[in-house]
Amino acid sequence: MKRFLSHVLMNIAVFLLTASLFIWIIDARVLNSDVLNDEFNKAGVSQELTKLLPDMLTSGQSDATQEEIQDIQNKVSDAIQDDYVQGKIASITSSVIAFMKGDVQAPVIDLRDFPEQLRARGVDVDDEFAKNFEEPIEINKDGNLNPISDGYSIFSTLKYIGLGLFALVLVLEWFVTEKGKKLKRVSRIFLYSGLWFLLYWGLIILLPKVFGESLRTSVQANYDASGLIDAIIKAVQGLFASYFLGFAVACFLIAAVLYAIRHFMHGDVVPNTNPAPEKAPTSDTTAESSSPKQENPPATDGDKKNTGESEPESK
Repeated sequence: MKRFLSHVLMNIAVFLLTASLFIWIIDARVLNSDVLNDEFNKAGVSQELTKLLPDMLTSGQSDATQEEIQDIQNKVSDAIQDDYVQGKIASITSSVIAFMKGDVQAPVIDLRDFPEQLRARGVDVDDEFAKNFEEPIEINKDGNLNPISDGYSIFSTLKYIGLGLFALVLVLEWFVTEKGKKLKRVSRIFLYSGLWFLLYWGLIILLPKVFGESLRTSVQANYDASGLIDAIIKAVQGLFASYFLGFAVACFLIAAVLYAIRHFMHGDVVPNTNPAPEKAPTSDTTAESSSPKQENPPATDGDKKNTGESEPESK
């Protein structure tokens, strides 16, 4: 029964450790606007979106000629630069993340200066088009994102609760495990956790090959968004890959240290079952074993007298 309980506790400990560290990564990386925007910039998300904007703005103009569409696209390309798009992405992500953390009541996308950017480069912007940008776009206008904001406080505390429960399960595992296997079971917890993080790291690395094509085909648009999708996937890899690999290495190192303590320094080791080495024979024992044994000759009459033995009297 204790053996079964020990294995159950070991699996629970692995789950708690991997889940807690995963939540920690999301809170520290994804829900941090500075880190998120930095990874977007490294992956070139704003550059790809800047290239895509001319096609996005002219995709619905079916009544215009090809020359007119090309002229509008050239003017939009001149009007919308990468630094403008990068600033807007940073503003949007900061607003959304601040709303999720409860710092902002209503996250918005402010594009009121967008029509003026186009007019400054000679793009003909009609009033109907400009009205779409007169007011900031409210992301949570219908209140659909309120549960996310309300649950963030619970989410952010789960990482501490998970690590606390992991420590508690680790102590229970130590007392439940039979003597001689305590360090072995604890080291396996970190070993299995490291294997899970290594698996996560492999999935992130293979993300473009596994999910990239399906994501590209799922986008229903009149323009090619594969460059933007690839940039977003690269940003996701930057957010998670190094941390997954780092946690895997850390877990493997802890497991290795515990195994070393168990086998070389601590008393909790596996008994030595190897037979003791035989001693090499000395020269004396070799000579004795090689010389043939001599049998004692039959005793003579003189020998019998010397030994005090007497012959039986004849009748």
